[in-house]
Amino acid sequence: MRKKIFIFLVLVFVLVAVVCAHEKVWQENSFVLTYLYSKNCYYCKRFDPIFDRLVNSGRKDIKFEKVDIDTAYGISLAKKWRVRYVPFVAVTKNDSNKMVELEPSCAVNLACANNIIDNFAK
Repeated sequence: MRKKIFIFLVLVFVLVAVVCAHEKVWQENSFVLTYLYSKNCYYCKRFDPIFDRLVNSGRKDIKFEKVDIDTAYGISLAKKWRVRYVPFVAVTKNDSNKMVELEPSCAVNLACANNIIDNFAK
């Protein structure tokens, strides 16, 4: 019984630490681009290099986050945003609950993604 309680407490601690880390990211940057993926997803593996291009695009006003949808944190984001498919890319603003989804066809195009992010910033 003690072992189960210990495991439960460790899991709660890890979940709280992950949520606090995400909140810290939101405080440090005005925008967070979150990429939800699955290890088993063929399209996610094809999207990985595109996400890397977004990360290396030189935007300092955006924090980039890659989240496995099969983790507790990924599941909570998927429920919150009502994610229906992966890869899923969203931009959030730290001072509101607003979220803008980047359609896969737009996320592939760096100019389109930057345009949506800039329009979201206004």
